[in-house]
Amino acid sequence: RTFDFAKLICAYLIVAIHCPPFLGVSSTINFYVTHVIARIAVPFFFATTAFFLFRKMKFIDGKIANNISNIRCFWRYIKRNVLLYAIWSVIYLIWQIPNWYATGWWGIHVVKDYLISFVLSGSFYHLWYMVSLFYGIVFLYVMLRFIGIKGTAIISCALYLVKALSYGYTWLNLPGLTTVTSLFDRFGGVFGGLCLAVPMMMVGVVCGQCLDWTKKLDRFRLLGLIASSILLSVEASLLQYLGLSKDKVSFIVMTLPVCFFIFINVRKISFKNERLGKCCKMIRSASTLIYCVHPLLLCLWSLLNTWSDLSSISRYIILCVSSTVFAAIVLLIEKSTRMKILKYLH
Repeated sequence: RTFDFAKLICAYLIVAIHCPPFLGVSSTINFYVTHVIARIAVPFFFATTAFFLFRKMKFIDGKIANNISNIRCFWRYIKRNVLLYAIWSVIYLIWQIPNWYATGWWGIHVVKDYLISFVLSGSFYHLWYMVSLFYGIVFLYVMLRFIGIKGTAIISCALYLVKALSYGYTWLNLPGLTTVTSLFDRFGGVFGGLCLAVPMMMVGVVCGQCLDWTKKLDRFRLLGLIASSILLSVEASLLQYLGLSKDKVSFIVMTLPVCFFIFINVRKISFKNERLGKCCKMIRSASTLIYCVHPLLLCLWSLLNTWSDLSSISRYIILCVSSTVFAAIVLLIEKSTRMKILKYLH
């Protein structure tokens, strides 16, 4: 239940990334809200997904058991994730085609570029998450099957360090870093799945499977969260204000520890209210719908001549409200009419 509410908060944080609420208020506040706090949302989504998915699977000696039940669970999730991505890609394609035609970007090369982006990076800018999630789940399942939790955790930390260095520390000019960065730019979904999704999802796997180990950290969970958050803020501030990696502080070194401590803190919170419990499934679905639809609504709102005249806070509130209303309408129609196709939107 707690994770469902946390995911809803994360969905609104992601909206803040694409429609910064404090852009017109203070550049400093906007930086910490948009580039530091809100950027924890995607890692948390990755961790939560893995927590619930791999908790359904049977592990033997720290490795995923090679049985029919695990394989079916894995492929069932893959199919649903691919279908979700495909449906929203079609929705956004309907929006994109008139814009491509109006700007003169038209022809067989457009189809080619779109298909490459669809497979490797994302059919629309926010859908990179689904592509990375797909590749990440595949990589992680194979690693947990043959390497096990301990080995995968160590490798994941190394992979994430590569991601952090190639993202926010290119100024170090380390050997091979330029090559790695170019590969990330070209194959964003694939390498994002390997070096971002896998490490963040391992947070969920460790918290779901290594209960004895994580319980030992429970007494330090608040201290760990405070300490890691302070270190994240310091790291982001140094990169930003020293001009070392301006506005590229989303996935830096301390993001992974912060995600871990947020996760174990959220896991310890429990709601005993039965009414809240009944709402959890709808809240879970609403968070996905809000994430998926808000860029489209942002595009539609931007068509209004008065949109740019509104304050940044007003734009953010309107986008959050309209995204939430959309999610509520979809869920209510699905519940009242039992239209099965609507469940594939979330």
